[in-house]
Amino acid sequence: MPFTMIECRHCSSDMLSDDSSSTLVCPSCVEHNYEACYDCDEWTHRHDTTARADGNTICESCRENYTRCGDCEELFSDDDVREGDGGDYYCLSCRPDTAGANANGRLLDYSYKRPELQKLGCAPYYGLELELETRESNRSDVISRLLPELNAIDDLSPDDTFIAKRDGSLSDYQGFELESLPMGKQAMQEYLSRLETYAHEVRGFYGYQCGLHVNLDNPGAATSLKIIRFMNKRAMKDIIELIGQRKLNNYCEQNHDKDFNFTGDLYRRIKHYGQPTEKYSPVKVDKTRIEFRIFKSNIMKARINKAIDFCQSVVDFCHTVPFYKLEERFGILVRDEYLLYLKQNAHLYPDLKQFLKERNLFGFSRHSLQFVDPAITELIRLEESGVSKTA
Repeated sequence: MPFTMIECRHCSSDMLSDDSSSTLVCPSCVEHNYEACYDCDEWTHRHDTTARADGNTICESCRENYTRCGDCEELFSDDDVREGDGGDYYCLSCRPDTAGANANGRLLDYSYKRPELQKLGCAPYYGLELELETRESNRSDVISRLLPELNAIDDLSPDDTFIAKRDGSLSDYQGFELESLPMGKQAMQEYLSRLETYAHEVRGFYGYQCGLHVNLDNPGAATSLKIIRFMNKRAMKDIIELIGQRKLNNYCEQNHDKDFNFTGDLYRRIKHYGQPTEKYSPVKVDKTRIEFRIFKSNIMKARINKAIDFCQSVVDFCHTVPFYKLEERFGILVRDEYLLYLKQNAHLYPDLKQFLKERNLFGFSRHSLQFVDPAITELIRLEESGVSKTA
């Protein structure tokens, strides 16, 4: 079709187009005056859009599927509001008593935060964030059956012990994030056994987009800082990928060259402000918790327990290791010391021990792992031959 000269309906300037429609807008006007609706992807003039609670904008047509909270006055999907006693509608954060309705199988927005975090069982406590995808069924169908089963296991536990949330990194039809309250490892076992029975319907190992995040209580600024340095050591990369069962991708990427100042600004940021590291790093710290982000998602009980054991072993090891041992550039010596610590304390981390024994790796000699980084391989060879080399 030949190009013709038409007039932009917004600014009246001339432009070439292969469409003679009078509704076209020039690229400059689109950039400065229009936005794509978050729900339907239709381009809409900014004056005709409305912002949702999470900041994304929607068009007037999609606005009909939203309700404004009577307390915080933010705009939420009709699925995420509840009617109050007086006829007003409230979001789940402003009406904490309605959060338990999620036990009936509702899917919450990713931005949803529990009004409070009740801890179950005995310390130390672990919170799980499992990114999952259904194998064939629509996620709503699976969630409507999975959540009531999980949340009915213990009559004394809250109705929102497990909740399901949307996750933008997963499929809109099949993907969701399963999030637990913090609980002791022993208290978690019956929940994990029940979750494992859904292996024929849900998978957590499809590709690399599904991850498992394990959250622990913040062990203190000094230990957190050592954990950050330890988990970013180049010599730890192969061990992390072995135990995490996936490559360190753009969702949890090591930063080998970052200069962590143990006594300066970073320490103060951890202690007083939180969020000292990039979001997409092996570990993320805020004022109340530390999150390990290295694991491939998996609903098998043994694999989740293995992940918990690894996180706890790193916290315990870094609590005792001196700062100066983390100053080595590649971290070969501190890596070997961690492996020795694991061997000597294997009884504390039984599921991690079993995972490594299955792979004939619990001997933990430096010959047990095949390192792929040439620089590290060369440093190990020089060290074993008695030759020193300055990094």
